[in-house]
Amino acid sequence: MKHLVSTVFLLLVSGCAYFDAVPDDNLPRTVTAVDSDLLILKTDDIRIADVKEKRIAYEYNDRNIRLSQIGDHAKRFCEGKGRDTILVDMQLTNRHNFRRATFECHDKPVLIPAY
Repeated sequence: MKHLVSTVFLLLVSGCAYFDAVPDDNLPRTVTAVDSDLLILKTDDIRIADVKEKRIAYEYNDRNIRLSQIGDHAKRFCEGKGRDTILVDMQLTNRHNFRRATFECHDKPVLIPAY
């Protein structure tokens, strides 16, 4: 009987502690979005160095990764925003056999028909 009473008391106390830890719904929350395509590239041979609204930069091992592979990924990144992809910068990095490629997303040109 003593064990039963102590078990009930322990469950009651732990239940109160659990409900006390529930966050208030009125508090602001941080929302984080992760693009699953970006996570695929996090290997030893390639990494995403910088991401901004209209720009994405990669550092990649040019012995194992081709620029066209990176271009395909950058194209998917920009197509999600309804834009075209342009390679704007290529440079060597301090790491052996690594290069940095930067792509920008430009608005697609609007074609106006001639009358």
